[in-house]
Amino acid sequence: MIVPPAQTSLTPSGSVSVLDRAATISREVPRWHATSAWRPRDAAEPRVRWWSVAACMMSIALVRQSLTWFGFARTLRRIRGRRERIEVNTDLSPNIVATADRVVAFAAALYPGRALCLERSLVLYDRLRRAGAAVEIQIGVQATPFAAHAWVMYCGEPVNDSAEHVSHFVVMPELRS
Repeated sequence: MIVPPAQTSLTPSGSVSVLDRAATISREVPRWHATSAWRPRDAAEPRVRWWSVAACMMSIALVRQSLTWFGFARTLRRIRGRRERIEVNTDLSPNIVATADRVVAFAAALYPGRALCLERSLVLYDRLRRAGAAVEIQIGVQATPFAAHAWVMYCGEPVNDSAEHVSHFVVMPELRS
């Protein structure tokens, strides 16, 4: 590490002072490393808090367990049942949607094992419904090679996937539970 001369003070032995070196190192430490939240480089990106990621990891585990024990229909019915108690907000800030998507993406990346797209989409769907967003969950299939995929739509755009990737799938009819 090279310390600019204006910031250095040499000790009698000719080395850089420990205090100056510590001050220089503290300026070089990224902000996300020094706080309890991950701060993206772009200030327009939403801030993600570690406890939100931990809560999402727990939600992924609960959704995975619910899918295993009760199946998809009952899990979706439980999530939609919560939505009934929350007023739907049609002019929700895109920042809230982006923040929820980042939190779920971080949680899925840190989740032990592998969080499948269905589990991630159900957790994101649940979080956005609790925030009052008018979102819908989509499940699509691709014939050759066979593949199935789940994603969340908000205002006609996919939230947790790209529009190009989603275009390869034929969307199944509305999911009723």
